[in-house]
Amino acid sequence: MSKSKQIADHDNALGLYFKEMLVESTVSAVTDKTEVQVDKADSVIEHDQNKSFQALLLDINGLQLAIRTEDIKAILPWPETLLKQKTDTFNNEALMGYYNHASDQIKIINTAYIVLPLQHRHNIATPSFMIVVGEGTWALSCHKINTIITLSPKDIRWRKNMGARPWLAGTSIEKRCSIVNLNGLVNLINPQILA
Repeated sequence: MSKSKQIADHDNALGLYFKEMLVESTVSAVTDKTEVQVDKADSVIEHDQNKSFQALLLDINGLQLAIRTEDIKAILPWPETLLKQKTDTFNNEALMGYYNHASDQIKIINTAYIVLPLQHRHNIATPSFMIVVGEGTWALSCHKINTIITLSPKDIRWRKNMGARPWLAGTSIEKRCSIVNLNGLVNLINPQILA
């Protein structure tokens, strides 16, 4: 009879998952040296490693992400239809389409496609919300909005370089979330053209 593997309890499994996410890679996902900035929203890494900050917890098809509240411009319900443009120069899988809101045309990021491992991308539910960030030109697709929390730098394991997951600034095992680096996320969609 073969020995069965012991399954880690929930907290240990979560810790192992976050540890695996933070493993640095020598391969960079962005090959062009031009970086897109999310308008005036600065990288979470540069400003929040030494101070506490408030973040909104989002559920992306079961994965919990934290995004700084000061980077959020609006939270909108998911629209019935999105605009598509045939001349898109963006990553077509990662960009869901466009949405006209007020005087802005918002580019909608398929957040689940970016943050979920390849084997978990086949059963992605329809989002319920758009989280508009920066100056309002980008939005993250979101399945569920959880709560606002305060993150302390001592509780976060920050990444030293962006490697293969430039959207991931760090993780908090205590709060069970991954902290989003907006600039890294947008650069995965549009690495060569300034937004």
